[in-house]
Amino acid sequence: MTTNERVIVLNLLREGKISTGDAEQLLQALTDTASGSSGSARQDWKLDDVLRRVERELKAVDVTKFTGKVEGFFDDMRKRFSEMAWDGPNGKQGSEDRNVIKGSGEFDLADGSIIHISQKGGEVRLAPAGVDRVRVAAPLCYADIEDSRDRARFEAVGGTLEVGIPRGVTKVYVEATGCQFAADDIALDALTARIVGGAMRVKGVNARLNLNLIGGSIHIDDVVGDEVDAETNGGSISADLGEVHSGAYKLVAAGGGVTVDVAAGSGFEVAYTVTGGVFESQWGTPPAGENQLRVGDGGATFEFVANGGSIALRQSESS
Repeated sequence: MTTNERVIVLNLLREGKISTGDAEQLLQALTDTASGSSGSARQDWKLDDVLRRVERELKAVDVTKFTGKVEGFFDDMRKRFSEMAWDGPNGKQGSEDRNVIKGSGEFDLADGSIIHISQKGGEVRLAPAGVDRVRVAAPLCYADIEDSRDRARFEAVGGTLEVGIPRGVTKVYVEATGCQFAADDIALDALTARIVGGAMRVKGVNARLNLNLIGGSIHIDDVVGDEVDAETNGGSISADLGEVHSGAYKLVAAGGGVTVDVAAGSGFEVAYTVTGGVFESQWGTPPAGENQLRVGDGGATFEFVANGGSIALRQSESS
């Protein structure tokens, strides 16, 4: 069993999606399956490969041993595996048809395409391409492009990997280790980023956001989307959301606090959980024993969680 697999299970336990007993059984099931695997096949798993293998192993697990809540989670994860699956060009895992970029390069992609980005160390920066082709700049980067032009993967180690996102790209998935991640002024259906060790900054992005960081802080500024889900383990989250009247925002910080600024005139309902800190709001606080607050008119919903820090809900200074 790899570290990534263990992190997935421990995150489920921490989020309350599985019980301690469920986690023990799942870890044991993964360990038992891994013990029968060949050593050569266990080397250098990319995140996508890990997720697909975990999916296969989950299907072999007798889920009746788990709670009904876990069965529902498995269904949700299988959907995510399907969305994030990557087999390289024509299923060759990129071994024969890889483009090597030293400096910069441009590639055509079809409308509705999906981009996968992988980086170890250094930085990942996303910005508008300015042209109808995806633009990539890096000291050294491998690029795998499907023949159908509807999916691409860019993989770098170290340095700064800059990817210009053209109109027509619908989803971007980022996986990185020891990396600074920044996304500015791009429009997508969805942006998903998973980083272990580093920091995240997302500004002016119009997309459904799913951000997960271990060992660092997340900053969100002026984003637009029906759903913003950001979580960090070992850091804080700050968000400047402007004027909000709709959308669902879930911000979770373990080992840090959550600070949110919204503009005057916003309408929202907030529910919060704070451990080891306090909840502070310029709109007052709920009565003792309650953890929900409604402000103005509008359908925006906030869910804030801080384990090991405080939550501050403020009105933007520029308002």
